Amino acid sequence: MARRRGIDVLRRRAVEFLEGAEEALKAGRYGLACFLSEQAVQLYVKSKLLELVGDYPRTHYIRVLLGELLRSIDDERLRRFIRDNRVRISSLEDAYLMARYSEKEYFREDAEDAVSLARELIKLIERLQQP
Repeated sequence: MARRRGIDVLRRRAVEFLEGAEEALKAGRYGLACFLSEQAVQLYVKSKLLELVGDYPRTHYIRVLLGELLRSIDDERLRRFIRDNRVRISSLEDAYLMARYSEKEYFREDAEDAVSLARELIKLIERLQQP
């Protein structure tokens, strides 16, 4: 019961972060859109790990979380997506710190790609099932 509630809370927050990223993109707040996209993916992956494994690593690194997910459920589509989008995922992961603490400026294209990547990853992860 408590685990199901945790999964639901993380998923709801992930969706809210993605919606916030889309709103920030429309408003021209590109750094915020990138940060919120990262948060959406991070929380969604954690929710899927909680669902499938019962726990998740206490880290914000998306690549680590995705690696754990692949160890839990060997899915060729996810493996291929991660391989083909390695640079995009790394950039999204960097937004966790860079959008808040650095002088890096984000542009519309950065935010569009971050939001798009978040949507794609969440949609792919949503379909994963326990083997």
